[in-house]
Amino acid sequence: MGDDRSTEKLLRQYAEAPTRRLRNEIVEAHMGLAMHIVKRYSNGADSDDLQQVALLGLVRAV
Repeated sequence: MGDDRSTEKLLRQYAEAPTRRLRNEIVEAHMGLAMHIVKRYSNGADSDDLQQVALLGLVRAV
């Protein structure tokens, strides 16, 4: 995950002028966090499904 300052800068830029490139950059910077959460809560569940839901949630959150 990127540092807080670069994330904040990206989010500000995205708020001012949302582009697919900025959204993807923000999502890619935080995919590790989403995958960490999937691993933590995937006790027996299909991790592919959880990964898909986690990444969709991340995209929607941005």
